[in-house]
Amino acid sequence: MNAPKLLLRELPGDYAVSRLAAGSDTPDWVNGPGLVTVTSAEDETSILCLRERVPSEVKQSAGWTAIQVSNLFDFDEPGVVVAATRPVAEAGLGIFVVSTFDRDYLLVRQDSLHRAEMAWLGYGHRVQRGQLFLRNAEISDCDAIAAFHLRIWRQTYGAIAPTAAVEALNFDRRQEQWRVKLSGNREQSVTLLAEDEQGQLMGLCDLTGSTISGFEDALEITHLYLDEKLRGQGGGRYFLNLAQHIAQRFKKPAVVLEVVRENTAALDFYRACGGDPVAEQTYRGPLWPSENVIIRWSSDL
Repeated sequence: MNAPKLLLRELPGDYAVSRLAAGSDTPDWVNGPGLVTVTSAEDETSILCLRERVPSEVKQSAGWTAIQVSNLFDFDEPGVVVAATRPVAEAGLGIFVVSTFDRDYLLVRQDSLHRAEMAWLGYGHRVQRGQLFLRNAEISDCDAIAAFHLRIWRQTYGAIAPTAAVEALNFDRRQEQWRVKLSGNREQSVTLLAEDEQGQLMGLCDLTGSTISGFEDALEITHLYLDEKLRGQGGGRYFLNLAQHIAQRFKKPAVVLEVVRENTAALDFYRACGGDPVAEQTYRGPLWPSENVIIRWSSDL
């Protein structure tokens, strides 16, 4: 049986699980927005709701994030809970599940959320962040990635790079680049895509073991591109934060990237996101010997 592919969406707010004595009446503070469950058992009454409504004197475990399994499955659909919980359990994270008639909800610790999201993405699930849908790239995505890469790169570097380089780095060249990358060894490489509701590619982040001289022990962001409609909305910061968590998973001490020195907007953005300009190097590529700044982030979050 093939495991179902899930769409997972974070619900806003800090959740708490509270314990009342067995046979307790449901208190008024339970009522309000957000996910709410009340479970009565012979030895306790357990309540899940937003932490802000739980009185401080009530025994509670707080700091949980609620994740909705947004797919609608038949009530007795097999494998849904396993597909949702196994990636997180194998990542060494705690999780518990509550269910309604239509859906399952997962509770993970807030400080483990990004690690859980990476685990789900690694299993082929999708993660919704606002109006964006994240997933791992597949070989069948080569054409869409090549077209997106070509468009955003030319918007960014068309006035900076030599004309010969702009012309040579065309769709065919980008397509072959991504075909080779996505069909190769991906043991310590990740290519994340962000799509809109219609499946249009809006963001791209590619990570692999660093080839930058002097930083070979780091995880390198080789490509980080966002559609202009997404800029200033937190997508770039989210990708950078995920990169730090991925570096931790791969036991890399840092995340690094190269950015062309003339790309001042990108340099300012990376500095604002906590990146440290640690070196400058000349990229000795056959088309464009650009002067690049190396930006570094520690993976110690």
